[in-house]
Amino acid sequence: MDALLSSFLAALIAEQGSATQLLVLAALARFGRSGPVALGLVAGIALNAALSAAAGAGAAALVSYRAALLMSALALLAAGGAMLFAPGTLKVQLYQRLGPFAATLVATFVQGFGDRTQFLIFALAARAEVPLLAAVGGTLGAIVSLLPALLLGAAFPRRWPLTMLRRCGAALFLLVGIVLSLATLRLI
Repeated sequence: MDALLSSFLAALIAEQGSATQLLVLAALARFGRSGPVALGLVAGIALNAALSAAAGAGAAALVSYRAALLMSALALLAAGGAMLFAPGTLKVQLYQRLGPFAATLVATFVQGFGDRTQFLIFALAARAEVPLLAAVGGTLGAIVSLLPALLLGAAFPRRWPLTMLRRCGAALFLLVGIVLSLATLRLI
């Protein structure tokens, strides 16, 4: 249960002000407000989370529990550092001929490779008893964090305090990452 809640909260915080939110806005602008866009988004996020959790479970077999904890601390520090910067321009193309579901799924899956949420899920799955719970929690957290963008559409950037949320998330991740690093290294 720890993996479910940890990955839910990590993804919820990590996705604030992320490129995935920009992707939601691009998909809505291209295809309009539709269920297929939301379903494609959910499918792409779930696919990425499952891949991350599977890789984390594989890594768990190769490292000690302390090493997995240190990996979690490093993932938190990296996510916190990344959140200090606004996402760059979105370079994912939504191909209209694929339709709203497939185009959003592919774009979400490709855009999610190497992002902070993927690394957090990987690290949490590596130390979880049931890595699938890290994937489920991360998927749910990312979806919940993207709901405002889905619901508000073009008004989202004006009505949602992205910079403040990103900075608060960065501070939280950095603080927890530092404490976890020091504890793992038995310095506190």
